[in-house]
Amino acid sequence: MRLFDKLAIGAYAALAATAGAIASGLLELSTLEAGVKLCLFRFLTGLRCPGCGMVHSLLHAFQGQWTEAFRAHLLGLPLLAVWTLWVAHGAANSWAGRGFSEAFPLAVGRGWKGALALGAVFAAYFIRLVG
Repeated sequence: MRLFDKLAIGAYAALAATAGAIASGLLELSTLEAGVKLCLFRFLTGLRCPGCGMVHSLLHAFQGQWTEAFRAHLLGLPLLAVWTLWVAHGAANSWAGRGFSEAFPLAVGRGWKGALALGAVFAAYFIRLVG
């Protein structure tokens, strides 16, 4: 398994565990928001970056709070859906003895899927800046 695959699975598991801790009352989202801001773009420019709000969106989505997830970031729910499909596809591939990400139909690369994904990110960013 590639390092990227391991890191992405680890991030998925960490988000799911954090969402579970929030849902069970062990952790509060407001506590996380009060912590250190890690967005270098926002630190340098004072503006939100295209990804600002994505973690909050994913945490809300993991808890089934769809409206809050959509409000936090327009692309959080689609990202979680694709990420979940990728993890399930990878598990099936591993079970069958193939590479984890091998033949994933929604893989975004340098072709039209990558251009479409990048266009969606910038469209969502523009909507957030204007709206």
